[in-house]
Amino acid sequence: SDEELTTRLINEPNMATKMPRPVDYHNAMIFLAKSNYHFQIQMRAIENLDGDNLLEDLVLTTDEALANIISQLPSHLLEISGGLAKEREQYPPWVLWQQTTLSLSFLFYRMKVNRVLQHRWASSSDVLLARSKAICLDSANTIVSMVKQHKVVLARHRPW
Repeated sequence: SDEELTTRLINEPNMATKMPRPVDYHNAMIFLAKSNYHFQIQMRAIENLDGDNLLEDLVLTTDEALANIISQLPSHLLEISGGLAKEREQYPPWVLWQQTTLSLSFLFYRMKVNRVLQHRWASSSDVLLARSKAICLDSANTIVSMVKQHKVVLARHRPW
């Protein structure tokens, strides 16, 4: 950030990594967009081959990639539960907006990826299909609860 460059925090890695940086949000959104792009390209290739096993592998791989991106997020971008009000106060106001937007984005795309197997949920009791269904339902419920919690403010978050 400009502040890092002007105060020379960029040369001190320990100091720079402790501070929330707006660019971390943008990096996460870039990784999310790349993951979605690769998923779309591979989906087109699989549709031409008509392979259900390939589709399952793609869904599993993409969902794991999304989970990997989430696990690598800096601590200030991870969802802070309502009970930790002191932690929320230590961050600048834009952090809550970024947390909410990232949460919505990742929930939406995890639902989008796993929904591809929806046509097979009822006809099979496969563990992967049950996992896919659970992720979709869990993501949808979380999005609904976020909408209830944030009400009007959430209407401004349209990251996808």
